[in-house]
Amino acid sequence: MASSKKQPSPARPAPKPSAKIASPPAAAGLAVLVDGVPLPDAEADTVWRAFSAYMDEHQGDLAGFAAARGFREVKPEYRRGQAVLVVKR
Repeated sequence: MASSKKQPSPARPAPKPSAKIASPPAAAGLAVLVDGVPLPDAEADTVWRAFSAYMDEHQGDLAGFAAARGFREVKPEYRRGQAVLVVKR
């Protein structure tokens, strides 16, 4: 009787490390809530790009980004499968 064992598939090359992305793609499903009100997609994209660029230079400095943009508080969250930047004025 012939063996029914599957042959292992050939090894795949390791994925190349991706470059650091300073700006999220516009279609990434990112949202911004300012005092509970969602920004339009174009404005949300602009805020997320600025947030990402700032965080690349000032890792973890949420208060610094908030102050630089005239906000009281900024906090990234994950809600219902979407990255949301929660902003308080």
